[in-house]
Amino acid sequence: LDCETLAMRKSDAIPKEFVENFGSAHIGGISYYKDKLYCAVEDSKVWQHPLILVYNPYTLEYTGEYYHLDPEKHTKGLPWIAVDPDSGVIYTSSRDNSTEIMRYDTKTQQYLESITLVNPDKDFNIHKIQGGEVSDGVLYLATNNETQAVYSVELASGKAEKLFDRNLFSGSEGEGIAVLATEDGAYLHCMDMSPIFLSCYVRHFALPTD
Repeated sequence: LDCETLAMRKSDAIPKEFVENFGSAHIGGISYYKDKLYCAVEDSKVWQHPLILVYNPYTLEYTGEYYHLDPEKHTKGLPWIAVDPDSGVIYTSSRDNSTEIMRYDTKTQQYLESITLVNPDKDFNIHKIQGGEVSDGVLYLATNNETQAVYSVELASGKAEKLFDRNLFSGSEGEGIAVLATEDGAYLHCMDMSPIFLSCYVRHFALPTD
């Protein structure tokens, strides 16, 4: 797809009922699963109504399905979600200094037991997570911390580690992440916004090798 080609656009994607009833104002991370788009939605800067809204990926229309998550668990909104394509489990977290990854069942919408992050550093946490995606049992996370670092979490064990720093230009904001193996060796594709949001970039990274 040519970067100048607009495939589809919906500027008023958040339904009016959520804007009026919950103050929903911002769509964060998006994840595709079984012909549905699962979208993280926030009442930005209020942080009382973290939502997941489900859309049709072919029309961008809201399907009528949504999740209202617990704001006591999801402090500072809901900037990201990731759906495991194998299990259908939704992964997410609080934004700041996360020490665990929360899980939800797409069939029942029920909260499942969280995964505790495991790392030799006893004070380890992942700060300002902005995007995530799951591939082959590994959750990849992009952040907007001081170095806009990218992390991996093994879902079976909770083993977490920093893969690399992006070190974006001062004032830039690290955003979401996608996983796709490409012919040039790239595997992780990370988005960032330039200062004052004048432009957006997608940068491509290969996985680090030992």
